[in-house]
Amino acid sequence: MLVIKMTTQTKISFPGDNMSSEIPVFLTCFWGDYSRYNKDRTKSSIISKGNYIQVPYPKLFNVSNDVPYTNSGTISGGPMDNLKTAFDNLTFEGNQLVNYFLKGGSSFTYDNMESVLTPGARRKYIVGMDLIAKTEAQAEKAKLIADTFQKNAFSTWEGGNRLIWKHPPLWVLSTTTTQNNTTNSKGWDPTGLPSVLTHVDINKNPILDTPFNLSNDHPLAININLSFVELEPAVNTKAYGLTNRAQTFGG
Repeated sequence: MLVIKMTTQTKISFPGDNMSSEIPVFLTCFWGDYSRYNKDRTKSSIISKGNYIQVPYPKLFNVSNDVPYTNSGTISGGPMDNLKTAFDNLTFEGNQLVNYFLKGGSSFTYDNMESVLTPGARRKYIVGMDLIAKTEAQAEKAKLIADTFQKNAFSTWEGGNRLIWKHPPLWVLSTTTTQNNTTNSKGWDPTGLPSVLTHVDINKNPILDTPFNLSNDHPLAININLSFVELEPAVNTKAYGLTNRAQTFGG
């Protein structure tokens, strides 16, 4: 049975043979313990933990983001009725609304106000990879990668206390031009912020009629699909580019 211990470093590189020099770009998925402190939820802190899975740049690496906007509309009615709606939907505009209603207004339109943009844009990462083994060692490593992604999507118990649940680890996605190297490739790198793993899909028989290696009974090929979402909303700044609260306060 596979046991992943976050207290020791886990470094898994695929394919890990002399063919690695023929691969131009690798995707590296770093992970580290979840923390509520800024200094421990930055990219540099997570990378410094030394845990990573490194694979040839996958066939699918999609980065998307939704920028949430609320619908425009009109609040109308008596002053006291409107006041409750105003505080429910536009709490940060509360003082302005109270002043307006107390002056006797019965309706106003809130299109094109600051409340139209809802802060909280987080990038999403969709990763799809095929790990095809040429040797028994690679077949075992591919299964280890699949199991590691899957197990690290779940909570753990804190020590021996089964009433305390520990948050799954945080992830940072980066790219390198050589295997076993943590220096990123700027042209391919997503400059992603710390994220959480939200979806894992594993297919251990993506190639028909070749389901497993006869020597060690491991799959010859494994298809892995992953979804990540950034932990905190991203902000576009002149000083840092796309960043978040923890990055600017935690270093």
